[in-house]
Amino acid sequence: MSTPTRGLSGFWPRGWRGPRPSRRYGHGLYVSRPERLCGGNRVQLLVGGGATYESMLAAIASAQHSVLLVTYILHGDATGRRFREALIERARAGVDVRLMYDAVGSYGAVDEEFLLPLAEAGVAVHIYFPILPARRELQEKLREVYDTFQSKRGRPAPTRSRFAPDLWGFHRRNHQKILTVDERIGFTGGINIGDDYADREEHGERVRGWHDLHVRVEGPAAVELANAFRIAWNRSGGATLETRRTPLCRVEPVQVEVLANLGLDGLRERLRGRGSPWMWNVYRTAIRAARERIVIANAYFLPDRGIRKALKEQARRGVRVQVIVPRDSDVRLVKQASHSYYTELLDVGIEIHEYRQGMMHAKATVIDGEWATVGSYNLDHRSFRHNLEAGVAALDRDFARSVLAQLDRDIEACERVDPALWRRRPWRKRLREWLARNFVYWL
Repeated sequence: MSTPTRGLSGFWPRGWRGPRPSRRYGHGLYVSRPERLCGGNRVQLLVGGGATYESMLAAIASAQHSVLLVTYILHGDATGRRFREALIERARAGVDVRLMYDAVGSYGAVDEEFLLPLAEAGVAVHIYFPILPARRELQEKLREVYDTFQSKRGRPAPTRSRFAPDLWGFHRRNHQKILTVDERIGFTGGINIGDDYADREEHGERVRGWHDLHVRVEGPAAVELANAFRIAWNRSGGATLETRRTPLCRVEPVQVEVLANLGLDGLRERLRGRGSPWMWNVYRTAIRAARERIVIANAYFLPDRGIRKALKEQARRGVRVQVIVPRDSDVRLVKQASHSYYTELLDVGIEIHEYRQGMMHAKATVIDGEWATVGSYNLDHRSFRHNLEAGVAALDRDFARSVLAQLDRDIEACERVDPALWRRRPWRKRLREWLARNFVYWL
C-alpha cells in the first residue's frame, strides 16, 4: 500500500495552500520540476464542445458546495444560456457559485441582460479587468446586485481584494478555461463557452463546431485548479477568496502537474523581469527528452527561437516531429506569421499538417506516448509571458496514448505540407509572412 509523502515546498509562493507534490515520480526526464507532480488523479480526455459541455453541465448539476467557472470567451447564445441556467439553479440551492470571464475576450458577446439574472440569483459574477468605462459600470452594478442578495440572506458584504488595477490590463488577459465543482472535479483545456464549439443546425444545415480538446480531472489536481481560479479572482479585484489546503498527495498514478502561470512562478518572473516562463520550460524539457516521437497540435503556432531550436535538434537526431495547425485560422495575421516558420522546420524534416475540417482550436502535445499536456496555452509569446493560462501535464501512459490516438485521427483529417511546393510559393506570399512575423510579439 502506498503512503502519502510530504511535498517539496521550496517552489510554492507565500500564501499558497494547494496540494503538495510527492517526492516519488516516474519517467522524470520529461519533467522540468518533478516536485510539482502530484499523484492520485484520474484524467479523462474530452473531444469537442458537445461531449465537453455535457460533462461540465452534469458536474455542475452535482455540486453541493462550490462551482468556480472562468472562461476567456462567454457567449450569450444557446450554449451560454444553458450554462447560465445551470449556475442559477445551483446558486438557488445554496451552492457558492462564481463566474469570471475576460472583458476583452468576451467583448460584444454578453450584455447586462444576460448577466443580471445570474447576480440576482446569487451568482458572484466578475469581469476580468474591464477596459471600457461601460464595462466597469456593469461590474459595479453586478456587485451591488450580488451584495444585496447576500444581505437578504443575512450574510456580510464580501471583502474585496486590495490588488491595484493592472495598468497593462489590456495586454495581460485571462485566457484560462477552468471549471471546478466542490474541488473534487476539475475541467480545463481550450474550449470556451459558446455555440462555436458545438455542432449545430444553422438555416437547415448541419454546422461543424470548432475542433478542440479539454480534460476532466478528479483528485488533487482539481484543488490546484480551484486555487488557480481564486488567485486570478483575487488579483483582479474580486471578493477575497482564500486558497485551500488539501490532503497530502498520494504516491500513485496518475501523476499530474497543473499549469497555471499567474500566482505561481509566472508572477515572480513578471516582477523580476527576467527568467524563462514556466510553461516554456515545461515544453522545452519535454521536447528535449523525446526519444521517438513528438506530436504538437496548436491553433496559434508561433514558437520562439528556443522552442524552434529544441524541435529542430530533435528532428536532426531522428525523432519524428509532427505539428498540426489549422488551415483556416480565425486570425489571418496569426496564420501568415505562422507560415513564416514553415521553411526552417520543413528543412530539417519536421512534418507540418494542416487541419482541413473547420477551425482547429486545440492546444495539446504528446511526447513518446508517455507524457501529454492539454490546456489553453498557445505556442506564442503572449501565452508564455503575459496571459493567464491553465492546463494539465500528465505523466501517465494511458492518458498520453489516448491523446496521441486523437491526434493521430486529427492527422488523418489534415493535408501534409509538401516541402518542395512550399519553397515555390509566390514572393508576395513570402512578403506578407515576413511582415506578419514582425508583429508576433503582439499576436
